[in-house]
Amino acid sequence: MLSVILSDAKPVFLRLATRVFNARGYIPVFKSTTSWSMSLETLELRINISKEQFDFQECFRHITHVLSTLSVRSLRLELRCSNIEHLDEHTDDEVDNSGQKCDPYLEDGYRWYCYTENALLREDLLQRVRDCMQSGPTLRRMTLIWARCEAPRPTRVIGVDLDNPPYSWDRPGNDSDGEYRVGYFW
Repeated sequence: MLSVILSDAKPVFLRLATRVFNARGYIPVFKSTTSWSMSLETLELRINISKEQFDFQECFRHITHVLSTLSVRSLRLELRCSNIEHLDEHTDDEVDNSGQKCDPYLEDGYRWYCYTENALLREDLLQRVRDCMQSGPTLRRMTLIWARCEAPRPTRVIGVDLDNPPYSWDRPGNDSDGEYRVGYFW
């Protein structure tokens, strides 16, 4: 359905948010290159991860494959944990809601365990960004933003911009990256 709408519109800019309910890292919206994607220059993709296990290797492999077939010049990829009990209200029988939930705060306010944060801290994310940059023949700028559950702003912002110095950065997220940029829980 979305491909039909996008085929008629042929967008130059697309901001897409998706919520992943299973452990696969594959993003089903980009199964193959279609006519609408050839006009796309800027892509902003937000993935809300709703399981304690998520295959980041498969996710980045899929993104690099998709980038190799698109003509995008700029990619903003946002990864956010949404694996907490009060956000998990999906009741579809096809969705597996079992598994461990993150517990973002203890009663005294200290941080608890976040599965997405734990997994992303073990990843070489700057190298993942570089791999994505190399796969996209026209890609000039990529920003990877990620956050743990219940965070008011992103935890880290990692990027490469081939046209503007500094050409790469890795910094903590700040308010300009967070909720009031594109809405609550960006």
